[in-house]
Amino acid sequence: MQDLKSRRPLPLKSDYSGLVPTLLENFSNLKDSGKQIDTQIALDGTVSGIYIHASIGNYNQREINTFYQSMLQQEIAEMEVIKLKEKYNKSFCSMRAFKESVMYNICKINSRLRQIVSEFNYFSDEKIQMDIVDPQWAMIENVETSILKVADEEIPVRPFIPPSEQAILDAKNSEEEKNKILHLAEDFRDTALTNMMNGVLEVKWEDELKKNVPKPECMLQKKTEFYNKEDVRAIGNYEKKTQQLQSDRHKYKSLLQDEFQKLSVNLRDSIKTFNRKLSESNNLKFHVDSGMNQQNLIVNRQIIKQKQRIEISQMEQDIIQKIKLHEGRVEENQAYAILIYEALQECKINMQSMATKEKQLEKAYRKDFQDLPPIIQEQAFKLYKKRPKINFRIISPATLLSELAKAVLTIEMTFAMTQECVEYMKALEQLDAYVGVPTTIDENIWNLICKHRRHRIEYEIRVS
Repeated sequence: MQDLKSRRPLPLKSDYSGLVPTLLENFSNLKDSGKQIDTQIALDGTVSGIYIHASIGNYNQREINTFYQSMLQQEIAEMEVIKLKEKYNKSFCSMRAFKESVMYNICKINSRLRQIVSEFNYFSDEKIQMDIVDPQWAMIENVETSILKVADEEIPVRPFIPPSEQAILDAKNSEEEKNKILHLAEDFRDTALTNMMNGVLEVKWEDELKKNVPKPECMLQKKTEFYNKEDVRAIGNYEKKTQQLQSDRHKYKSLLQDEFQKLSVNLRDSIKTFNRKLSESNNLKFHVDSGMNQQNLIVNRQIIKQKQRIEISQMEQDIIQKIKLHEGRVEENQAYAILIYEALQECKINMQSMATKEKQLEKAYRKDFQDLPPIIQEQAFKLYKKRPKINFRIISPATLLSELAKAVLTIEMTFAMTQECVEYMKALEQLDAYVGVPTTIDENIWNLICKHRRHRIEYEIRVS
């Protein structure tokens, strides 16, 4: 029973979708929920299971064995890739919304920081120079607004306005200007605010700090030696108010510094939080891309294996055909070898018979010339070795050589003989003529020499 559980069952013949083994595997995986993530990734061959729920018909990477399973897994892999893309798209949209919120908060903080720097420089002799730049969207981040839409300031040429349309615009502008003047004339509320509270509804402390304490009239109109008690009292009050104003300004500067530091810390924390979330989003994209590539890799690996199976099967068929072809050639070569062996044996027999004949010719030659004087024997042997100037080896085929060998002994010409054979026979007859023979060789000895020479030539022709 344990052995059956450890096996990975193949799809049943009636289960064309392959869902039965997958369901069995999912059921067994419920018991192994404590597996480590890395081990599960190694078994599945993909990180997709961390981010999405695997499809029911999804095969394990080691279960894909047939062409049908490869095709089905390819369709499932495409569905998994779509799920992974949707998963990342949700994360991307939330990340974009978070970036919009962070950029809005940063712009607000930067606006307040610029205001603090301006206020601090107003109350300080040493000015602070600081460029506080608001974050901007890149063109590629807002394609629909920055690339697809053209702003008026991006067009170098001034738009052409027809005279009739320009007249309408001028009339509209003049009407708006008249309405504005009438509104200002009738707006007694704004006028009253301007007269009473400098145009504001609420008096702010920082605005009051910007106002200097007015000097008493005695300081402006009288000299010091003409001051009376009222003037001295007014000057004392002025100095107290001035000292209090300086103290309040110093306190305000301290508050500005504290607020600047606090806002700077908040700004850095916001940027760090955004960078951390952006890094997490990038890691998610990396893993999602890895999951998509791994899904495709599993399918492509199996497709390559199926292709290799086809190629191996084709190679096997080719090898079988080559083996059959070589087996036929081996049989032909064996038949040729038998024929060659038989011909070789026949050649050996012929060579033995020719060697025997050569010995007989030598023996007959020595027998006929052994009784002659040595000088005659020497001259006879030289004449015996003479051959026609025309070489019979230029004659082919072998049938002509056989006919020529017969004609050498019978001195009979046949119609099958070629011109070379005829010329050779004529050269042999000229060689047999009793002309230019040494005086020691009589005609009988000469005829004997010619007879033995013809037998020797006939033997040489047959041996060649």
